[in-house]
Amino acid sequence: MVEVSSDEEGYKGSWFTATVLGSTGIDKYMVEYHNLTMDDGTQPLREEAHEQYIRPFPPEVPGVVYFKELQEVDVWYNEGWWEGVISKVLNFSDYIVYFSSTNELLRFERSKLRPHQHWINGKWIIDSKEKPSEMEVKCRNLRFMITYRRKTSKEKFRKGTMVEISSDEEGYKGSWFTATVLGSTVTDKFLVEYHNLTMDDGTRPLREEAHARYMRPYPPEVPRVVYFKELQEVDAWYNDGWWEGVISKVLNFSEYIVYFSSTGEELRFEHSKLRPHQYWINGKWVIASKGNSCELAMKYRDAKVNMNDTGNKSKENFNLGTKVEVRSDEEGFRGSWYTAIILELIGNDKFFVEYQTLKTEDETELLKEEADASDIRPCPPDIEHLYRFAVLEKVDVWYNEGWWVGHVSKVLDDLRYRVYFETTNEVMEFEHSDLRPHQEWIDGNWVAASRV
Repeated sequence: MVEVSSDEEGYKGSWFTATVLGSTGIDKYMVEYHNLTMDDGTQPLREEAHEQYIRPFPPEVPGVVYFKELQEVDVWYNEGWWEGVISKVLNFSDYIVYFSSTNELLRFERSKLRPHQHWINGKWIIDSKEKPSEMEVKCRNLRFMITYRRKTSKEKFRKGTMVEISSDEEGYKGSWFTATVLGSTVTDKFLVEYHNLTMDDGTRPLREEAHARYMRPYPPEVPRVVYFKELQEVDAWYNDGWWEGVISKVLNFSEYIVYFSSTGEELRFEHSKLRPHQYWINGKWVIASKGNSCELAMKYRDAKVNMNDTGNKSKENFNLGTKVEVRSDEEGFRGSWYTAIILELIGNDKFFVEYQTLKTEDETELLKEEADASDIRPCPPDIEHLYRFAVLEKVDVWYNEGWWVGHVSKVLDDLRYRVYFETTNEVMEFEHSDLRPHQEWIDGNWVAASRV
């Protein structure tokens, strides 16, 4: 029985219990983990490990009643032992432990800890207290920073404070999600619980660590807004959060078209799903100006010019009888494209189309309807894709008689994949044959997703 470590980012300083099954080459061994399983969870994980990442299983250290401040320990966490140092003794049954590999402070019970031992020259050596270790020095420096630099954010985001949290992840820029602060972790970082986001199993609210720079107090309610004006900055309630946008068109003062510069999309919203946009500046809330000079409005104007240029080209490309793909902006169908044939040109930039896979409610004939030119594109060219799709690769998935845009979230065995759909916040499994490489129709040309 041995312990195996890793030099992968996010796993440094961790050790996982395993059994050696045999040698695979010079200084390499096949091991079977005791607590880690394959992706399907049915059998223990087996993999090849280099000798430099393997050590014997450490012996039990007798007579340890409690741990002291700054003592090096191993913590049982996420199915393995993680190297840390006691940052604070709470009541001799609970401890705050500092992890230098992730720069985190977490709380653990006594039963989850063991004395740290070093494997040196074929011998186990218990952590010496004669001089401070490198990790202890880091912990002392961290405590100093917490004491003298953390006061501002800690006072602003106290436990129980309702906040909004943003993200700089691609596809989420310009969005804010409501949460409650559960407590502080390390310098300018807080544990939060989201109000509308849940864990993968959907049974509990999502909890995660958030940095203060991505947090702001929950904005105050603005007196009732009767209607919004064109080019006014707003926040739109969409996908369980508030997304920053600008009114691009007023339909009937109860519905609006909103432009999102972060995604380059225009979507339709009811008045009840919008609120005036406010900026959090120097500790104060400032309502966005209704003037036409705001940054979002300028971005929309630029985008509108581009859309008009592209729109002028649409009539030339979509002749009668042309096979195209038509996008839906209905709730629950966003991000999907359906094959159709152009039957007729109607008015200004509108077409009458006949779908090739969708039928009328009585299923007696193919569905025909009117579609805007902005929702129509040529059918993309076939791209042979013999190799596997990669994690995070953008793909189109054949589902419910249409092509749905998503991202590969996990590569499974037997050429199967889990795909995440941002518009519905769902993850589903598909075979390789159900996927095609995603392409974007830009300025009259098809561009592969990797180059967009």
